[in-house]
Amino acid sequence: MKKNKKDKTNNKINITINPNILSITSFIFLITGIFEFVMAIPFIGWLIGVSSLGIMWIIGGIINIIAIIILIKEKKPIYANIIGVGANVLGWIPLIGWMFHCFSAILLVGLFFKEEQK
Repeated sequence: MKKNKKDKTNNKINITINPNILSITSFIFLITGIFEFVMAIPFIGWLIGVSSLGIMWIIGGIINIIAIIILIKEKKPIYANIIGVGANVLGWIPLIGWMFHCFSAILLVGLFFKEEQK
């Protein structure tokens, strides 16, 4: 009697990396959305803004303005970034700043996922 030898196969998972993972639009929505989410964390976002003497709100406003300029050139929606600018201008007001940051972050992440589905 002959014994059958089992085939030894390597169970490898092939992962392919696409060099064009994110478009510039997706990247903008993701970065600004993450920034707005961090600043929307109750008390912590306000503490970040106040402890940096408002520098983080200025940086957030500048990032959103740069994003608006690029998005206009790309002919993409800019309403979430406009709200983000408002959030950074009003960020020092605890409840109002939080609401603007939350709303902007939700819209930006939604736009990111919408852009990624294309």
